[in-house]
Amino acid sequence: MSDIAATSPACSRCRGVGLGIKRITTRKDGSIATISYDLKAECSACRGTGLQVMEVHRG
Repeated sequence: MSDIAATSPACSRCRGVGLGIKRITTRKDGSIATISYDLKAECSACRGTGLQVMEVHRG
C-alpha cells in the first residue's frame, strides 16, 4: 500500500469503497441502516479510487 493512500481521507460519498451507491435504507429516526453498492458502477465523485477529491461542477 502506498503512503498516499494510507494518509488520504476516504471519499465522503462512497465511504472509501469506490463503488456507486445503489440504495440507502434508513431507520424511522432518520439514521442510515444499510448502504447497498452497485457492483457494476464506480463512484462518480472519486471515480473508483475511494479517496477524497474535490468535486468541481461546471455548468
